[in-house]
Amino acid sequence: MVTRLSGGLTPADGADPRTFPAIWNSTATEIETAQSDITTLQSDVTTAESDIATLQSDVTSAQSDITDRVVKDDSTGAPFLIWGEESASGGVVGENISLGNGDTTTEVVMPVAGKITALGMFLEVSGTTTTLQVVKNGTLAGSGYQISGDQNRQAVTLASPLSFSAGDSINLQFTVGGASACVGSIFGYWI
Repeated sequence: MVTRLSGGLTPADGADPRTFPAIWNSTATEIETAQSDITTLQSDVTTAESDIATLQSDVTSAQSDITDRVVKDDSTGAPFLIWGEESASGGVVGENISLGNGDTTTEVVMPVAGKITALGMFLEVSGTTTTLQVVKNGTLAGSGYQISGDQNRQAVTLASPLSFSAGDSINLQFTVGGASACVGSIFGYWI
């Protein structure tokens, strides 16, 4: 706080009819306002620095998440794609997608460990709800590892990658049937 003055003389040149203390007191108020503004700005800068630090942490976390979830080709492993087509009756609940072109339900034995990160589905005719779920070693992997819908072209990135070991078998199985011709695809990367 700036000390205020009282009394005093009017400047001799008459340029300002106020007394010197009045001039000083007006300036003191401006100084105090500027000090308050500076304090507010300093607080805003501190808040912004904190927000930036949080954002940097979020970006680092997102980059790590992307690295784990996106199909990639780097030192962690090369990407892979498994696809199958059900061209016979198709969409029969409990049947696996045929690997290649046919209606034989099998599974692919994985040669090395990896992670499944995304699924795709193509329905020849849209409008019939179909759900495909990942089958691992003959067992459904759970609702977190499925794709469902009634549109011609669909894709989903899994919220959490599904890991598998060398020697595990993988495929897609109809858990909700209906589509008469369906192509399913599994995307991932070797680890």
